Amino acid sequence: MRDPHPPARRWEHAPPPRGRIQGVWPLAGRGLAARPAAQGRPELERAHLVISVVDYGVGNLANVERALRRAGAHEIAMTSDARTILESRAIVLPGVGHFGHCARELAARGLDATVREAREQGIPILGLCVGMQLFFERSEEDASARGLGFMAGVVRRLSGAVRVPHIGWNEVRQRRSHPWLSGIPDGSHFYFVHSFAPD
Repeated sequence: MRDPHPPARRWEHAPPPRGRIQGVWPLAGRGLAARPAAQGRPELERAHLVISVVDYGVGNLANVERALRRAGAHEIAMTSDARTILESRAIVLPGVGHFGHCARELAARGLDATVREAREQGIPILGLCVGMQLFFERSEEDASARGLGFMAGVVRRLSGAVRVPHIGWNEVRQRRSHPWLSGIPDGSHFYFVHSFAPD
């Protein structure tokens, strides 16, 4: 769904020379969306590759599609159809806003079970924003909502000296190697907009 009153466009500043150090989780997907087309990943450039973006009424699907095409993807399905999702080469689970709302909308369409089945089949799943938070068991943002439970842990509100919401460029330190981090130098800057993070 699209916001009927989208915010005005504005220029974004280039990343600073340094920032707060953050960790990269194994399934983090910001690197995928940030790479220019000329450096798209080979696995996304194969002909007839279908990537399903799960449409459960949450998230800016148009932006997700643009990012995937920029990364080199050719065939992308914006879909809520279980069969299409389960026949995909890879899946993207978007999410914007509130953890509880996203969890309930996904479950209301029966797509929580579909995404779980896809994981059991070994289909790669990329979670974006709250979509990534749904990989965990639960969130402090809504104690009554349950995540997909792919990873043990709780999504907690940022604490300490971090200003909430946390917005801006940050230097990212890679805790471990991962194929999706190939070609992304350790210490690269990424843009963050969030108030919660997995523990």
